[in-house]
Amino acid sequence: MGLFNLSTKNVKRNFKNYSVYFISIVFNVLIYFTFMSIKYNKEFGEALKTNKVISSSFELASIILIMFAVIFIGYSTSFFMKKRKKELGLYSLLGIKKSQIGFMLFYENVIMGILAIIIGIFLGSLLFKGFIFILLKLMGLNMAISFSLSLEAVKSTVIMFGVMFFFISLYGYSIIYRYKLIDLFKAEKVVEKTPKSNKFIAILSIIFIVGGYIIGLTTESSSASFTTHVPTTLFFVVIGTYLFFGTFLTSLFKMLRKNERFYFKGTRLIEISNFSYKIKSNSRILSTIVIMTATTIVTLGSVYSSFNLLNNNIEDMQPFSYTYISEGADMDKEVERIIAGHPDNKVINKYELQYVESDVKAEGAKSNNEKLSVVSESNANKLLKARKSDVKIKLSKDTDVTVMDFDKKRIKRYKDKEIELNLEENNNYEEKSTYKVENTIKLPIVDAGKLMTTVVAKDDIYNSIEENNDVKRVMIYNVANEMTSDELTLDLLRYLPVESQLEASSTNNSIKTLNSLMIFIAFFLGLVFLISTGSIIYFRQLTDASESIERYNILKRIGVSKKEIKKSVNKQVLAIFAIPLSLGILHSLIALVMVSNIMLHGAVAMEMVYIILAYTVIYMIYYFITARGYNKIVNN
Repeated sequence: MGLFNLSTKNVKRNFKNYSVYFISIVFNVLIYFTFMSIKYNKEFGEALKTNKVISSSFELASIILIMFAVIFIGYSTSFFMKKRKKELGLYSLLGIKKSQIGFMLFYENVIMGILAIIIGIFLGSLLFKGFIFILLKLMGLNMAISFSLSLEAVKSTVIMFGVMFFFISLYGYSIIYRYKLIDLFKAEKVVEKTPKSNKFIAILSIIFIVGGYIIGLTTESSSASFTTHVPTTLFFVVIGTYLFFGTFLTSLFKMLRKNERFYFKGTRLIEISNFSYKIKSNSRILSTIVIMTATTIVTLGSVYSSFNLLNNNIEDMQPFSYTYISEGADMDKEVERIIAGHPDNKVINKYELQYVESDVKAEGAKSNNEKLSVVSESNANKLLKARKSDVKIKLSKDTDVTVMDFDKKRIKRYKDKEIELNLEENNNYEEKSTYKVENTIKLPIVDAGKLMTTVVAKDDIYNSIEENNDVKRVMIYNVANEMTSDELTLDLLRYLPVESQLEASSTNNSIKTLNSLMIFIAFFLGLVFLISTGSIIYFRQLTDASESIERYNILKRIGVSKKEIKKSVNKQVLAIFAIPLSLGILHSLIALVMVSNIMLHGAVAMEMVYIILAYTVIYMIYYFITARGYNKIVNN
C-alpha cells in the first residue's frame, strides 16, 4: 500500500476525531472566500461608488481572519499530533522509516487542506447571495447583485490557505524527527508546566480584575480619561485573568481539599482532582479564550450599538443637508455659488440660526467651564418646525429656559436646576444672570456635531443678551438629492475652513455605509472566533479524556457506576466551558460601559442581550458535543 493511500485511509478512519476541526476550517475558508467575493464584486462597488472603502474594509477583515486561522490551525494541529504520537511510535517500532512516516503525515494534512478549501469555496459560492442580501439589508439598499464566480476571490483563497496548509503539513512531517521513540510513547503523559498555588498571587488576581473594573467604570468621554483609563484597564484585567486561571483557581481547589466533609462526599474527590489538573494544564488556553470572548462580544456590541444609534437617530443627529458656522456675507455668497454649480443639488430652503456663547454654572456643579449656546425661543421653534419635529418650546416666565442636547447624560445635569450664565463683551461689560431650567429636550438644536448644549431663552431676554455680546451665525441649507451629493460635499469641504465645522448629511450616509460594513464583518469574524475557540476547548477536553481513561477504569473497579461517572464528567466539562464564558461576558459588560461612556453618549443597544445569549447558546452546543465525546471515551 502506497503512503498516499495509507494517508487517505488514516483521514477516513480518524475523521470522527477531525470532524469538528474540519468544520471549523471549512467555515474559516467560507468566510474568507465570501469577504473576497464581495471585495471583488464590481456591481456592488460601482453601485455604492465606495469601492476603496469596501476593498480596504474587507482586506483588513481578511488579514485578521487569516492571522486567527493560522493560530487556530497551528494550535489544533499540535493537539492532534500529541494524540497520535503513540501511533507514530508504533509505526516506527514496526520498522517504517521516519521519512515514510513524515510523508504520510504530510499527505494527511495536504488532503485535509485541499478538501477544506474545495468545500469552503463551494459553500461560499452557494451562500454568497444570502450573505450579500444581509449586507444590503443592513445598508438599507434595495438592489439586485448577480453572482459570478470571482476568479480573484478563488485565487486569493487558494493561495492564502494553500500556503498555510503547506507549512502545517511541513510541521507534521517534522514531528517524527523531533522526538525519540520512548518520548512518542510517553507523549500523552507529559503535562504542561504550570504555576503552583500561591495565596498572595491568588488574591492579587482578584485585586487586578476588580481594580481594572473600577477604573473602567469611572472612564469618561474626555480624551485625557480615554488615554489613561483604557490602557490601564486592559493591563489590569488581562494580567488578572491569567493570574486567575494560573493561580487563583488552583488555590481555591487546594482549600476545598482541606474541607473533608465536602471533599469526600460522593465523587467530588475525583471531580475536584480532575478539574484541578485540567485547570492547571489549560490555564493559558482558558485565559486566552476569556480575552477573545470579551473582545468578540465588545466588538459586536459596540458596533451594533453604534449602528442602532445612528439608524435610530440619524434624523435627529443631522436633520439638514448642510450646516456651517458663517464668518460673513462673502462666505455665504461663495457657498451658494458652489451649490449653484451642482444643479442636481439645488437649494430647497435655507435658514439662519443666531446664537451667543456663554460659560455656564449649574446649581450644584463643581465647575463652570462648560460652554453653552444661547438662542431665542422663536428661532428655536422655527428650526424645530423646519425639521418637522413635534416638539414646540413655550416658556412660561422670563426667568425660565429650556436646555437642548443630544447627549442625555449632559441634559440630565441641568434638569430642574438653576443655571448661571456668564456673559462677557469686549468693552469690559459683564453680566451674570440666573435662570430656572423649566424643561430639558433630548434633541440638538441644529445637529449632533454643532451647538451640542443649547439654552433656549424668551425672545426679549435673548435680545437683551444679544445687544451686549458677540453674535455668531449658523447657516443651514436643505438641497435636492442629498443622497447623491458627495461631489458637492467635497467642493464645500475644499472651500470652507475647518473652523466653520461643516456638517453634511451625505457624510452621515457614508458613516452609515461604513457602519453597515463594520457590523457585517464583525458578526462573521465573531462567529469564526466563537466556533474556533469552542473547537479548541473541544479538542483539549477530548485529549484530556484519552489521558484520563485509566483513572475512570479504576473508579469502575471500585464500584462507581457509569451513570455516576457520566454525571461527574458532565460537571467537569460544564465548568471548563462555563468559567471562561462567564468571566468573558463579565469583562465584556464592563468594557461596553466604557465604550458607551466614551463613544455612544451613554447608549448601549438592548440587542446586546441577544448577542450574549446567542454566544452562550453556541457555547452550550459545544458543551453538549464535548461532554458526549468525553463520556464515550471514558465509558467505553
